[in-house]
Amino acid sequence: MVLPALTDSFTTSLIGMIFLALWVLPVCGSISSPEALIRYGSRWRAVRGGMATLTGVVAAWGLSLAVIGVSLGLPLGLAPVWSLAARADAATQASAFAASSMADAFSGPVEALVCSAAYTTLYYLGISALTLAVACRGHGRAAQVGLIVFVVWSVICSFSPLPIPPVVDAVIPASLGWAMTVPGGVVGGALVSVGILGVVALLTHHLSLRETIVRGADSVAGVLTAGFLIACASVLMLGPAAPGSVSRLYFAGANGDVLTYLLVAILPALYATWVVSHIGERLGPQLLPQAIRVGSYRKWFLRIYARQLLPAAGFAVVVSGGVAAGAVVGGWQLSSSDWPILVIGSSGVLAAGQLIVAVAGATIWLGAPLPIAWPLTVATFLIVGYIVPPAVGWANVAAPYSVPVTTESTSFFAVLVSTALAGVVVGFATFLASPARGDLLLRDQ
Repeated sequence: MVLPALTDSFTTSLIGMIFLALWVLPVCGSISSPEALIRYGSRWRAVRGGMATLTGVVAAWGLSLAVIGVSLGLPLGLAPVWSLAARADAATQASAFAASSMADAFSGPVEALVCSAAYTTLYYLGISALTLAVACRGHGRAAQVGLIVFVVWSVICSFSPLPIPPVVDAVIPASLGWAMTVPGGVVGGALVSVGILGVVALLTHHLSLRETIVRGADSVAGVLTAGFLIACASVLMLGPAAPGSVSRLYFAGANGDVLTYLLVAILPALYATWVVSHIGERLGPQLLPQAIRVGSYRKWFLRIYARQLLPAAGFAVVVSGGVAAGAVVGGWQLSSSDWPILVIGSSGVLAAGQLIVAVAGATIWLGAPLPIAWPLTVATFLIVGYIVPPAVGWANVAAPYSVPVTTESTSFFAVLVSTALAGVVVGFATFLASPARGDLLLRDQ
């Protein structure tokens, strides 16, 4: 009973937006003055400082709301599964959305609560950052008026007796429960939130539109966004929802057809290409000063490799999120058996990407020209990953994300082998990163 009330458009659009406006409006006035820009040093830092202040307040209130909701639900009993009462369409519920709508899309209330909170929080962050971005450009009054008008429109969308066109419905990106009732509403709402953050980037940087797009696509946020969208779109390409595990079908990999295999294989190749492109930018005349700064070529390579591990883990997480989002939009039923496969599949994407990056690093120190060696490396991984017989799939280090389609078995063994092999190749590449090979690499650039 509590979960639908917390995700209802009444909560997210009326109560949530009004409180958000009361928090944001004072901050707009404080960062719109020239003195604030001098204090922060840049528009982006001003927005970031304002968002840091708001995040603490929102987190405190959000935690308080969650505690109140749990406290109200204590008399009914707490359990990580949907109750029979929650699955029933009870007309006496205080929420405009029955809990059964959430139960049909999520295997348990915990997953539903996390996804609902993340969905609404992304929208709130976007609206807040956009308002502060306008204010820090010296238009504090315009930002405040615009936010008030937007809150009023959100309230109208929540209570309007007439249907609101989805294109201008401000509730869709704010309420996951409402977005699930609109065809394509979840993906559309998430894209609206991401688009708002993109506009914030334009307002806070002294860059042209082309430079902003190029830098955004080449950033960590760019590759993570690409991974999420590709995973989500790939699930939708599987066709209409059918009985069975969507994650097992998506992560079939080498056990499926060529299209299913490529839909997943493109993900580690994409991430590895992003990493290798950054390594390639550091080669050339600037390589020697960088190596001197850190102490040696070996330390330089290890530092470059270590810095991409955290984005790699984030990439695996957003791939799982993209698969789950695609399943919800496509009408697939996510069950408890899907989550272990999501973990194995995304971990396999992570391991495959790390192995490709490690092999690329070894080829660089072997003196192979990167523009020639890199396409051959990716092509080799794509071919080898698909031709490995399913009977020895546990040893398919090129496609460790492949899970059996016809059986219920799952195994982390291929992921562990691929990860271990990536470590061995990194050690080999580090051994090759000697001063003699580094000087030879400098002469070849």
